[in-house]
Amino acid sequence: MKRRTLLAGIGALASGSGAVATTAAIAGTADASSNINAIVDENLEVKAGAAFNDDGTVRSSYEEQYVPYPSNDSFFQSGSDPLDDISRDDAPVATVSPRDTTVNDELEIKVALSIENSTDTFLFEDILRVENNGGDDKNVAIRYDRDNQAYDPNGQYGEDVVVGGDFSNELSQHDVQHVYRFQSRDPANGTDLRLSPDPTTNDDTPTESKIVEPGDSFRIDLKVDLTELTVNTVLGSATLNPKENIRDAIDTTASFGDSITTVDLLDAITVENNTY
Repeated sequence: MKRRTLLAGIGALASGSGAVATTAAIAGTADASSNINAIVDENLEVKAGAAFNDDGTVRSSYEEQYVPYPSNDSFFQSGSDPLDDISRDDAPVATVSPRDTTVNDELEIKVALSIENSTDTFLFEDILRVENNGGDDKNVAIRYDRDNQAYDPNGQYGEDVVVGGDFSNELSQHDVQHVYRFQSRDPANGTDLRLSPDPTTNDDTPTESKIVEPGDSFRIDLKVDLTELTVNTVLGSATLNPKENIRDAIDTTASFGDSITTVDLLDAITVENNTY
């Protein structure tokens, strides 16, 4: 049995200098206008992707990316040692709650990635699947909604994020949008559609949407990116450094030694039916 099989939680971890953590959940209702954790259109079903079996166990070809669900209940929970069952060497890794018991409002995504490891980019393939159960085409996209009052004061962004903050020197929504990228392969031209927000803009609007015909479904991958991002504007260039901004968000007045601390980045996502 792998050492990683007891993992749970979503976010990133590090030793000494701290960790990134998020408890991202997808929640939905038949009424897409309801004020809930996250919104899933009433004719869409979001569930664990092809990387997992129905019961939450991991298919053999995906075992280097994922661990089974459920796992250690204490992982990323409140307490002095929230990551006690994994080490920095275990990351990056993820898990998703089983589709035979959890879809939409009950679905949980959990990820761990290190800001100290040499791996700055990683692709979690087939992490989710979205199915169109309606009678017409749907345009599926993913929003990180700062106005979702279920997660006041930052909406769906974590409490340690400065929503509306500076691109280059604060842990802002730009960092979250850059670090967590939900995407889907476009077979027509062999490119990836970015379904989640673009970090170079100043809002939470999805970048692109994917058309899904009635009865069809498609896979969603999660790309994790901790590299620097430079944007050229009329005022000059600005560089986003998510690792540095994450470290700066840690309470440096405490002495961590070789312990692990967490920074809350993302609490939920919204899966919507809209054209972008």
